[in-house]
Amino acid sequence: MGLFCDEGRQFLGSSTMSQDNRLKVVTTLSSLWDGSPIDRARSMDGESLRACDGRVSLHLMLQPYLAMQLFSDP
Repeated sequence: MGLFCDEGRQFLGSSTMSQDNRLKVVTTLSSLWDGSPIDRARSMDGESLRACDGRVSLHLMLQPYLAMQLFSDP
């Protein structure tokens, strides 16, 4: 499974990668890269999901200055 974004600034500038959420997102992406199952439970019948036996890859296209900001953040 892949997560693709041709404008990496949308991903990096969203609330997903805010200072408060960054560690949680990176931890989740890391566990999905390791092949952990994806579970999504919903209260409505038929809306739950479990995906197994796969890895998630993240592909972001970034301008060089944005990549430097991302990789220089400890």
